[in-house]
Amino acid sequence: MQKSSNASKENSAACCQPSISPADDSARILIEGNTEVIAQMNMINLTEEDLQLIAAFRPVIETEIEQITSSFYESILHVDSLKQIVMEHTTAERLRQTLMNHLIEMFDGRIDPAFIEKRLKIAMVHQKIGLPPKWYMGSFQNLLGTLMRMIDDRKDDYPDSKKLAQAITKLLSFEQQLVLEAYEDQIRMLEHRAKSMMEYQAFHDDLTGLPNRRKLHQALQEAIVNNSDQDTRFAVLVLDIDCFKMINDSLGHMYGDHFLQEVSDRIKKSAEGFDVMIARMGGDEFALICQNVEDDHEFSTLADRVVKEIEIPYRLQGKDYYVSASIGVAVYPDHGCSEEQLLKNADAAMYGVKKNGKNGFQLFTNELDDQVLMRIELERDLRKR
Repeated sequence: MQKSSNASKENSAACCQPSISPADDSARILIEGNTEVIAQMNMINLTEEDLQLIAAFRPVIETEIEQITSSFYESILHVDSLKQIVMEHTTAERLRQTLMNHLIEMFDGRIDPAFIEKRLKIAMVHQKIGLPPKWYMGSFQNLLGTLMRMIDDRKDDYPDSKKLAQAITKLLSFEQQLVLEAYEDQIRMLEHRAKSMMEYQAFHDDLTGLPNRRKLHQALQEAIVNNSDQDTRFAVLVLDIDCFKMINDSLGHMYGDHFLQEVSDRIKKSAEGFDVMIARMGGDEFALICQNVEDDHEFSTLADRVVKEIEIPYRLQGKDYYVSASIGVAVYPDHGCSEEQLLKNADAAMYGVKKNGKNGFQLFTNELDDQVLMRIELERDLRKR
């Protein structure tokens, strides 16, 4: 007898685990392979026996579906801010209809991937329109209370009403788990998106979308380390637009911004086919890091293409405006082994171009460095007088 009793307990325990895919279409669980969901169902001990009791109660649900749906949304009506959130969305009535359909499907007693996906979608819509998770908890309690009263009113018709109440409580607990999981996933996604946006804004120029000065310095540091390890060269090009102030002063900042956006597009077009990072350092000054430089011809070709592209006239307010670019070039490690030295020397070469008539490019030389130092000292002396 003891052996028989133990066998009976084992059979009882086995029926408490979600079984997979019976041959008929009765109440069943069809989530094979979804270990996380199965674990959730095991935790609350939701079984196919529970689903069979739930399916038998479906005719009552269909009859009372309006009342049941209203009980789910009842908590909204008592909180003006929540009521306003829902009423302001044209999807409010569609949400009610979707929930009605879902509640009826709940009482099919069938849990499969489509059932779970639909529940998650409904939760995500509620989350998107701004309904907080704590509202859901109250709504589920209202819904559960309504269902419990309906069972109690019909306990004479359902001999297993106590088991039915337990089964429905388990099902709603499972639903709450799915809702909270959907909310948490959405919150994590939004947090990740916000973090990515903050990181992007920290390293990119608002006007052109190009990497900014901060990103340029970071990229230069990485280029120095990588090329030092591989004993290779790269070039830094500093570009300044000649006569930009004329456009900004005569047309205004709005057209000046539009002009700079077009300049950035032209630089990107010129750099196609090169291993280049383009950055806006501020104002009308740009910088390029050209990698994989085997000989001077490569960055000379790049600089020449940029100069020619920039000098094509710009159509602004129905008129053609002509500008040019002055580009200075410094090569690692020939002209410096630090980011500060490379940028300083590329700047010196760029000022050399401006001094010699603008609209061109020039490679850094030590003589240029001396000239720039003399110019800085001269300007300092003039300011003191």
